[in-house]
Amino acid sequence: MAVGAVSVLRPFNVFADAGTKHPVLPGTDVMTILHTANIKGQWAALGIGEAMAGLGGLQNISQKITELKKEVPSILVIDAGNMTGRRQTNEERLLIYKKASRAGYDVIVPGRTDLVNGAGSLAELVKENNLHVILADYPSTTEGALLPYSVVRKGKTRIGIINAGQTALKGVQSTSILQASGVLNQTARRLRSAKKCTLVICVVQSSSQKCLELACLSDGIDVVVSAADKTSLHNTQIVRNKSNHEVIISYAGAKGAMMSRMDLTFNENGEKIKVASTAIFAGAGNETYASILKRHAVYNA
Repeated sequence: MAVGAVSVLRPFNVFADAGTKHPVLPGTDVMTILHTANIKGQWAALGIGEAMAGLGGLQNISQKITELKKEVPSILVIDAGNMTGRRQTNEERLLIYKKASRAGYDVIVPGRTDLVNGAGSLAELVKENNLHVILADYPSTTEGALLPYSVVRKGKTRIGIINAGQTALKGVQSTSILQASGVLNQTARRLRSAKKCTLVICVVQSSSQKCLELACLSDGIDVVVSAADKTSLHNTQIVRNKSNHEVIISYAGAKGAMMSRMDLTFNENGEKIKVASTAIFAGAGNETYASILKRHAVYNA
Protein backbone atom coordinates (compact mmCIF):
# COMPACT_ATOMS: atom_id res chain seq x y z
CA MET A 1 0.00 0.00 0.00
CA ALA A 2 1.33 3.38 -0.97
CA VAL A 3 1.23 6.25 1.51
CA GLY A 4 1.50 9.93 0.66
CA ALA A 5 2.10 10.76 -2.98
CA VAL A 6 2.41 8.09 -5.60
CA SER A 7 3.25 8.73 -9.23
CA VAL A 8 2.03 6.14 -11.69
CA LEU A 9 3.15 5.77 -15.30
CA ARG A 10 2.06 3.13 -17.78
CA PRO A 11 2.08 0.35 -16.79
CA PHE A 12 1.49 1.97 -13.40
CA ASN A 13 4.59 0.60 -11.76
CA VAL A 14 6.81 3.63 -11.09
CA PHE A 15 6.41 5.19 -7.65
CA ALA A 16 7.63 8.60 -6.49
CA ASP A 17 8.40 9.79 -2.98
CA ALA A 18 5.88 11.76 -0.94
CA GLY A 19 5.77 15.39 -1.96
CA THR A 20 7.04 14.88 -5.52
CA LYS A 21 5.83 17.55 -7.95
CA HIS A 22 3.95 16.40 -11.05
CA PRO A 23 4.18 19.04 -13.82
CA VAL A 24 1.54 19.12 -16.55
CA LEU A 25 3.04 17.94 -19.84
CA PRO A 26 2.37 19.75 -23.15
CA GLY A 27 -0.63 18.32 -24.99
CA THR A 28 -2.13 16.71 -21.87
CA ASP A 29 -5.20 17.24 -19.71
CA VAL A 30 -5.30 16.79 -15.93
CA MET A 31 -8.35 15.96 -13.88
CA THR A 32 -8.38 15.94 -10.08
CA ILE A 33 -10.58 13.65 -7.99
CA LEU A 34 -11.22 14.42 -4.32
CA HIS A 35 -12.78 11.73 -2.15
CA THR A 36 -14.25 11.83 1.37
CA ALA A 37 -16.20 9.26 3.37
CA ASN A 38 -17.85 8.78 6.77
CA ILE A 39 -18.08 12.46 7.72
CA LYS A 40 -21.16 11.50 9.78
CA GLY A 41 -22.45 15.00 10.27
CA GLN A 42 -19.16 16.37 11.61
CA TRP A 43 -19.09 20.09 10.83
CA ALA A 44 -16.29 21.46 13.03
CA ALA A 45 -12.82 19.96 13.44
CA LEU A 46 -12.44 16.97 15.76
CA GLY A 47 -12.32 17.91 19.43
CA ILE A 48 -9.33 17.86 21.75
CA GLY A 49 -10.27 14.47 23.21
CA GLU A 50 -10.59 12.76 19.82
CA ALA A 51 -7.96 10.72 18.04
CA MET A 52 -7.12 13.27 15.33
CA ALA A 53 -7.91 16.48 17.20
CA GLY A 54 -7.94 19.64 15.10
CA LEU A 55 -8.37 17.81 11.82
CA GLY A 56 -11.41 17.02 9.68
CA GLY A 57 -14.96 18.28 9.73
CA LEU A 58 -16.96 19.54 6.76
CA GLN A 59 -15.97 23.12 7.54
CA ASN A 60 -12.26 22.37 7.05
CA ILE A 61 -13.05 20.22 4.00
CA SER A 62 -15.05 23.08 2.44
CA GLN A 63 -12.13 25.47 2.86
CA LYS A 64 -9.75 22.95 1.30
CA ILE A 65 -12.03 22.35 -1.71
CA THR A 66 -12.27 26.12 -2.27
CA GLU A 67 -8.47 26.39 -2.25
CA LEU A 68 -8.03 23.48 -4.65
CA LYS A 69 -10.63 24.79 -7.11
CA LYS A 70 -8.48 27.90 -7.50
CA GLU A 71 -5.46 25.69 -8.17
CA VAL A 72 -6.73 23.06 -10.60
CA PRO A 73 -8.87 23.57 -13.74
CA SER A 74 -10.95 20.40 -13.55
CA ILE A 75 -11.95 18.81 -10.24
CA LEU A 76 -14.48 16.11 -9.28
CA VAL A 77 -15.53 15.91 -5.62
CA ILE A 78 -17.09 12.63 -4.43
CA ASP A 79 -18.45 11.60 -1.05
CA ALA A 80 -18.50 7.82 -0.71
CA GLY A 81 -21.18 7.59 1.94
CA ASN A 82 -22.34 8.41 5.47
CA MET A 83 -22.06 12.16 5.11
CA THR A 84 -24.78 12.60 7.74
CA GLY A 85 -25.00 11.02 11.19
CA ARG A 86 -27.41 8.23 12.09
CA ARG A 87 -29.10 10.22 14.90
CA GLN A 88 -29.36 13.57 13.12
CA THR A 89 -32.76 15.12 12.55
CA ASN A 90 -33.98 15.92 9.04
CA GLU A 91 -33.28 19.58 9.72
CA GLU A 92 -29.69 18.78 10.70
CA ARG A 93 -29.29 16.57 7.61
CA LEU A 94 -30.66 19.29 5.37
CA LEU A 95 -28.12 21.75 6.78
CA ILE A 96 -25.24 19.34 6.13
CA TYR A 97 -26.34 18.81 2.51
CA LYS A 98 -26.69 22.55 1.99
CA LYS A 99 -23.16 23.03 3.25
CA ALA A 100 -21.90 20.18 1.06
CA SER A 101 -23.50 21.81 -1.97
CA ARG A 102 -21.85 25.13 -1.18
CA ALA A 103 -18.55 23.32 -0.69
CA GLY A 104 -18.70 22.06 -4.26
CA TYR A 105 -19.44 18.35 -4.00
CA ASP A 106 -20.39 16.89 -7.38
CA VAL A 107 -21.56 13.38 -6.46
CA ILE A 108 -22.74 11.64 -3.30
CA VAL A 109 -23.12 7.87 -3.04
CA PRO A 110 -25.28 7.54 0.09
CA GLY A 111 -24.38 5.15 2.89
CA ARG A 112 -26.43 3.59 5.65
CA THR A 113 -26.57 6.67 7.86
CA ASP A 114 -27.68 8.82 4.91
CA LEU A 115 -30.48 6.34 4.15
CA VAL A 116 -31.69 5.77 7.71
CA ASN A 117 -35.02 7.48 6.87
CA GLY A 118 -35.27 5.94 3.40
CA ALA A 119 -34.25 6.88 -0.12
CA GLY A 120 -37.34 9.06 -0.63
CA SER A 121 -36.49 11.22 2.37
CA LEU A 122 -32.91 11.63 1.16
CA ALA A 123 -34.07 12.59 -2.34
CA GLU A 124 -36.30 15.31 -0.85
CA LEU A 125 -33.45 16.70 1.25
CA VAL A 126 -30.97 17.02 -1.62
CA LYS A 127 -33.18 17.98 -4.56
CA GLU A 128 -33.03 21.74 -3.90
CA ASN A 129 -29.31 21.78 -3.10
CA ASN A 130 -27.92 20.97 -6.54
CA LEU A 131 -26.37 17.75 -5.22
CA HIS A 132 -26.23 14.70 -7.44
CA VAL A 133 -26.98 11.54 -5.45
CA ILE A 134 -26.65 8.06 -6.98
CA LEU A 135 -29.46 6.12 -5.34
CA ALA A 136 -29.81 2.34 -5.48
CA ASP A 137 -32.31 2.12 -8.32
CA TYR A 138 -31.44 -0.11 -11.24
CA PRO A 139 -31.31 0.77 -14.93
CA SER A 140 -33.34 -1.58 -17.11
CA THR A 141 -31.25 -2.82 -20.03
CA THR A 142 -31.18 -5.71 -22.43
CA GLU A 143 -27.79 -6.70 -21.01
CA GLY A 144 -29.30 -7.77 -17.69
CA ALA A 145 -28.70 -6.52 -14.17
CA LEU A 146 -26.59 -3.41 -13.72
CA LEU A 147 -25.53 -1.50 -10.64
CA PRO A 148 -26.77 2.10 -10.26
CA TYR A 149 -24.53 4.55 -12.06
CA SER A 150 -24.23 8.12 -13.24
CA VAL A 151 -22.19 9.91 -15.88
CA VAL A 152 -20.63 13.32 -15.28
CA ARG A 153 -18.41 15.41 -17.52
CA LYS A 154 -15.36 17.34 -16.43
CA GLY A 155 -13.57 19.20 -19.17
CA LYS A 156 -13.10 16.76 -22.04
CA THR A 157 -13.53 13.68 -19.83
CA ARG A 158 -16.71 11.64 -19.47
CA ILE A 159 -16.66 9.88 -16.10
CA GLY A 160 -18.83 6.94 -15.13
CA ILE A 161 -19.47 6.54 -11.40
CA ILE A 162 -20.90 3.23 -10.14
CA ASN A 163 -22.73 2.84 -6.84
CA ALA A 164 -21.51 -0.50 -5.45
CA GLY A 165 -22.60 0.44 -1.95
CA GLN A 166 -24.17 -1.94 0.53
CA THR A 167 -27.73 -0.97 -0.42
CA ALA A 168 -27.03 -1.28 -4.13
CA LEU A 169 -25.40 -4.70 -3.80
CA LYS A 170 -28.50 -6.03 -2.04
CA GLY A 171 -30.13 -5.99 -5.46
CA VAL A 172 -27.62 -8.56 -6.71
CA GLN A 173 -29.02 -12.11 -6.56
CA SER A 174 -26.07 -13.33 -4.54
CA THR A 175 -23.93 -11.30 -2.19
CA SER A 176 -20.84 -13.31 -3.11
CA ILE A 177 -17.81 -11.39 -4.32
CA LEU A 178 -17.88 -13.30 -7.61
CA GLN A 179 -21.52 -12.38 -8.31
CA ALA A 180 -20.99 -8.77 -7.28
CA SER A 181 -17.92 -8.46 -9.51
CA GLY A 182 -19.84 -9.86 -12.48
CA VAL A 183 -22.55 -7.20 -12.20
CA LEU A 184 -19.92 -4.53 -11.55
CA ASN A 185 -17.98 -5.48 -14.68
CA GLN A 186 -21.13 -5.53 -16.79
CA THR A 187 -21.97 -2.04 -15.58
CA ALA A 188 -18.43 -0.86 -16.39
CA ARG A 189 -18.71 -2.28 -19.92
CA ARG A 190 -21.92 -0.33 -20.48
CA LEU A 191 -20.29 2.88 -19.29
CA ARG A 192 -17.34 2.31 -21.60
CA SER A 193 -19.35 1.37 -24.70
CA ALA A 194 -22.83 2.89 -24.62
CA LYS A 195 -21.97 5.92 -22.47
CA LYS A 196 -18.50 6.57 -23.98
CA CYS A 197 -16.80 7.05 -20.61
CA THR A 198 -13.02 7.28 -20.61
CA LEU A 199 -12.81 6.98 -16.83
CA VAL A 200 -14.84 4.60 -14.63
CA ILE A 201 -14.98 4.96 -10.84
CA CYS A 202 -16.62 2.46 -8.51
CA VAL A 203 -17.66 3.37 -4.94
CA VAL A 204 -17.55 0.38 -2.56
CA GLN A 205 -19.04 0.65 0.94
CA SER A 206 -17.55 -2.34 2.65
CA SER A 207 -14.36 -3.55 4.30
CA SER A 208 -10.99 -2.73 2.84
CA GLN A 209 -10.61 -6.46 2.13
CA LYS A 210 -13.77 -6.50 0.01
CA CYS A 211 -12.59 -3.40 -1.86
CA LEU A 212 -9.36 -5.22 -2.61
CA GLU A 213 -11.14 -8.38 -3.79
CA LEU A 214 -13.55 -6.47 -6.03
CA ALA A 215 -10.70 -4.46 -7.55
CA CYS A 216 -8.77 -7.66 -8.34
CA LEU A 217 -11.85 -9.24 -9.96
CA SER A 218 -12.83 -6.10 -11.85
CA ASP A 219 -12.57 -5.41 -15.56
CA GLY A 220 -12.93 -1.88 -16.95
CA ILE A 221 -12.68 -0.08 -13.59
CA ASP A 222 -9.99 2.59 -13.21
CA VAL A 223 -10.54 3.65 -9.59
CA VAL A 224 -12.21 1.97 -6.61
CA VAL A 225 -13.26 4.56 -4.03
CA SER A 226 -13.49 2.94 -0.60
CA ALA A 227 -15.86 3.90 2.17
CA ALA A 228 -14.31 1.50 4.68
CA ASP A 229 -15.44 2.89 8.04
CA LYS A 230 -12.19 3.45 9.89
CA THR A 231 -9.64 6.17 10.39
CA SER A 232 -6.79 5.37 8.05
CA LEU A 233 -3.66 7.23 7.08
CA HIS A 234 -3.23 5.21 3.92
CA ASN A 235 -4.81 6.81 0.89
CA THR A 236 -3.94 4.67 -2.13
CA GLN A 237 -3.30 1.09 -3.11
CA ILE A 238 -2.66 -0.21 -6.61
CA VAL A 239 -3.58 -3.75 -7.68
CA ARG A 240 -3.91 -5.65 -10.95
CA ASN A 241 -7.35 -6.73 -12.14
CA LYS A 242 -8.43 -9.88 -14.01
CA SER A 243 -7.13 -8.38 -17.28
CA ASN A 244 -3.77 -7.57 -15.65
CA HIS A 245 -4.52 -3.83 -15.77
CA GLU A 246 -3.89 -1.59 -12.78
CA VAL A 247 -6.71 -0.41 -10.51
CA ILE A 248 -6.23 2.38 -7.98
CA ILE A 249 -7.97 1.89 -4.61
CA SER A 250 -8.56 5.19 -2.81
CA TYR A 251 -9.18 5.46 0.96
CA ALA A 252 -10.20 8.39 3.17
CA GLY A 253 -10.20 8.95 6.92
CA ALA A 254 -13.35 9.03 9.06
CA LYS A 255 -15.04 12.34 9.92
CA GLY A 256 -13.15 14.09 7.15
CA ALA A 257 -9.79 13.84 8.92
CA MET A 258 -8.17 12.73 5.67
CA MET A 259 -9.24 13.35 2.09
CA SER A 260 -7.82 11.50 -0.87
CA ARG A 261 -6.64 13.52 -3.88
CA MET A 262 -5.83 11.91 -7.23
CA ASP A 263 -4.52 13.87 -10.22
CA LEU A 264 -5.02 11.92 -13.46
CA THR A 265 -3.15 13.01 -16.58
CA PHE A 266 -4.53 12.11 -20.03
CA ASN A 267 -2.72 12.39 -23.35
CA GLU A 268 -4.29 13.92 -26.45
CA ASN A 269 -5.89 10.52 -27.26
CA GLY A 270 -7.69 10.42 -23.91
CA GLU A 271 -5.41 7.71 -22.47
CA LYS A 272 -4.23 7.85 -18.86
CA ILE A 273 -0.49 8.38 -18.74
CA LYS A 274 0.07 9.40 -15.11
CA VAL A 275 -1.67 9.37 -11.73
CA ALA A 276 -0.46 11.33 -8.71
CA SER A 277 -2.16 10.53 -5.41
CA THR A 278 -1.85 12.50 -2.19
CA ALA A 279 -3.47 12.39 1.25
CA ILE A 280 -4.90 15.74 2.36
CA PHE A 281 -5.41 16.43 6.05
CA ALA A 282 -8.16 19.04 6.26
CA GLY A 283 -7.33 21.56 8.97
CA ALA A 284 -3.65 20.61 9.20
CA GLY A 285 -2.47 24.04 8.04
CA ASN A 286 1.22 23.98 7.17
CA GLU A 287 1.93 20.79 9.10
CA THR A 288 3.89 18.35 6.95
CA TYR A 289 2.61 14.95 5.93
CA ALA A 290 5.48 13.28 7.80
CA SER A 291 4.71 15.11 11.04
CA ILE A 292 1.05 14.12 10.82
CA LEU A 293 2.02 10.49 10.33
CA LYS A 294 4.30 10.69 13.34
CA ARG A 295 1.69 12.41 15.50
CA HIS A 296 -0.96 9.82 14.63
CA ALA A 297 1.28 6.80 14.07
CA VAL A 298 -1.05 4.56 16.08
CA TYR A 299 -3.69 4.96 13.34
CA ASN A 300 -1.32 4.14 10.50
CA ALA A 301 -2.71 0.60 10.23
